[in-house]
Amino acid sequence: MSEEQVTTPHLPSTWSLKDTIAHLWAWQQRSIARLEAAALEQEPNSQVASDLDPESEGDTDQVNAWIYATYRDCPVQGTSNLEKVPALPRIGAADF
Repeated sequence: MSEEQVTTPHLPSTWSLKDTIAHLWAWQQRSIARLEAAALEQEPNSQVASDLDPESEGDTDQVNAWIYATYRDCPVQGTSNLEKVPALPRIGAADF
C-alpha cells in the first residue's frame, strides 16, 4: 500500500489505517503488560497518561483518545512496519 493509502482517513471514521494499527498495537501492548504482571504477581506498568485509569471502563474513550493523540503524528514506518513486530510466545497454563 502507498503511504497515502495508509494515512488517508477512511469514512465514516476520521482514522486512517495507520491510526487503527497504532491503536490495536497500543492495546496489544497493554494486554501483554497485564499478562506479564499477572505472571509475576505485580501491578501492570501503564504507559497511559497518569490521570487515566486503563482499568476503568469509564476511561476507555479517553484512553483511546490518548493513544490516537500520542501516535497520530508518528511516521508510517513507525506504526505499520509489521515485520519488525516480534512474534509473541504462547503462554500456557503451566507458565503461571
